[in-house]
This record gives sequence, C-alpha cells and structure tokens, in this order.
Amino acid sequence: MTRPAPVLVNAENRAKEFKHFHIPTRRRRESVRADDLAEVVFDGEGKEEERAWLKVVKVHKDSEGVVYLGVATKDSKFTDDCEKGMSVEFGPEHILAIMLR
Repeated sequence: MTRPAPVLVNAENRAKEFKHFHIPTRRRRESVRADDLAEVVFDGEGKEEERAWLKVVKVHKDSEGVVYLGVATKDSKFTDDCEKGMSVEFGPEHILAIMLR
C-alpha cells in the first residue's frame, strides 16, 4: 500500500502571515545542495504540526523551479506523515531553515 505524500506547510505564506516568523531568503532556499539539511513543517491536517529536518539527497529543476528530494532524519512524534528514512519531495517555499553540511 502506497502512503499518500505528506502535506507540508508553505513557509513563505507563514512568514507573510506572521511578522516575527523569519525564513532564509528565497535565493538562499533555492541554493540548497545535496547533503544539506532543510527544516520543513509537516501539516498535521487537524492534528499538531511538526517540524522536521530532511537530508537533501537530490536536487533538480522542473518547469516551476527547484525541486528537492529529502530523507527524514527522525520519526515524527505527533503525526503519521514522517518516518525516519522516508523520502519527501519539497520546494524552496517549504524551507524554514538550512543547515549546511
């Protein structure tokens, strides 16, 4: 049985909505490379949201821009959307923070 893709919070929209919610610049979020860590938020869809770090394993571009494939670095505590080692596709708009490797 295939698990549905997790829903991620759009960090850009969150930063516009809340004045004190700061994220890296779009340019910086578009320059993430393989082996960097990117922090995202899994939308709890009615449950609690949860932040998680994804290790970037692949970077490519499509017609809409940069697309990342990341692997979860830990199991989720609050949602069923994130298990350690699972693959998650995301874009720069989902990135809250970046840790360089």
